[in-house]
Order: sequence, then C-alpha cells, then structure tokens
Amino acid sequence: MADNENEMEIFDAYLFDDASDKSAFDKRLQEDPEFNTRFEAYKTLTQAIEKVEILDFKANLNNWDKEKVTKPTKIFTLKWVGIAASLILLFGLGYIFLNQKSPEDLLAANFTPYDNIITVRGEKVSIDDAMTAYQNKNYTAAIQMFESLPNDIMTTFYLGESYMAAKEYEKATTAFLQINDEESLFYPIAEYHLALAYLGLNDIENSTLTLKKIKPTSEYYASAQDLLENL
Repeated sequence: MADNENEMEIFDAYLFDDASDKSAFDKRLQEDPEFNTRFEAYKTLTQAIEKVEILDFKANLNNWDKEKVTKPTKIFTLKWVGIAASLILLFGLGYIFLNQKSPEDLLAANFTPYDNIITVRGEKVSIDDAMTAYQNKNYTAAIQMFESLPNDIMTTFYLGESYMAAKEYEKATTAFLQINDEESLFYPIAEYHLALAYLGLNDIENSTLTLKKIKPTSEYYASAQDLLENL
C-alpha cells in the first residue's frame, strides 16, 4: 500500500503540473505499458471522484445567494483515493481509451445542461415559469422567457444553457461571455461551457484558448485537460 500511495502522489504531481521532471514521466508512460495503465486508471478515478463531489455539492445546495455562495469542500481524502485506486488496480479493471473524435462528438460527450439549482421565490412567477420550462427540457419556451427577463447573472447563465441545449452556439457564447465574475457560483461551469460552445461553432482555436485559461483550482480543470488532449 505504501508503494501505491507513493505512486498516487507522483500521479497527482503530474496531473496538477507540480511534477519535478515531466519529460521523464512522459517517457516512462511511453515505455512502460503497465505504468501507463495504472496512471490512466488513477486519472479516471480522480475524474469520477470530482464529478461525485460536484453532485454532492448540488444536492446539498438548498439556498442560493447570487452574491456569495460557499465553495464546495472536498469529500474525499488522498488516502481514500489511494485505497480506491489500489482496489481498481488489484482487480484489473480495463479502461477504454478515446480515439480522436470530431468537435461534434466531443461536444455531445461533454455537454449536459446544468441542473436547476435555483430556489425560486413565489412572487417571481416569470422566473418560475422559465425555470420550469428549462427543467422540463422545453428549451425553446425557456429561451423566450429568459430573454424577456431582466439581464442578471442567473437568467444570463440559464439562457446560455438553453441556447446550448438548442444548439444555438453563437448565442450561447454571447451569454457565457457576460459571466465574468470569478466569485460567482456560475463562473466555473460557464467558463467550461463557453469552450464547448466554441466547439459547437467548430472554432477550435477559441475553444482551446478558453480551456487553457481554466485554472487548476476549478472543478472543471480535469475535464478541460481531457478535452484539450482530444482537440
């Protein structure tokens, strides 16, 4: 287990750009298939854990404050990751490696409309109707209602998500570009979905530039790095 935990730390350092010699690591990945397989297993596991953390945060978000929202806290420790990864390696689970895909395939694989996490106040009937249409995946109706509402960060974000779901990618980019407050709850997902909107326009250059701007502290950093590898 000690050897496994040490290897996990090496993998972490590489994934978060903290490795002392990335060229040596890359060379070993190419020359040592078993080491490569363990690294891909660990990377897949950490991405799965990251997604669970986000879902856990959403599930426990009952009150929304558009000016200040507490950041989600980590629910898994390095020790847990090491144990789980070791179990995966022991049981020899296989992993599917993605072939090069088209922008359309990458977009379809990476975009899911963001959940409705807004607790709507009863007096805001029009917002309630818009969010109901959005939650019911009636994106055409949702777009019409969001467009008629005052331009605030919440309506702008969900308007962008509705445009994305309706494949109106140019309008989606316009909406997401307006969400530039890094302290906002919606900023990380808007930043990532902006890159996907560019992908929908087959604008690989701007999609790549946007993905590269996503910081390692973002919950979408790992997803962005995976997408960059496939562009």
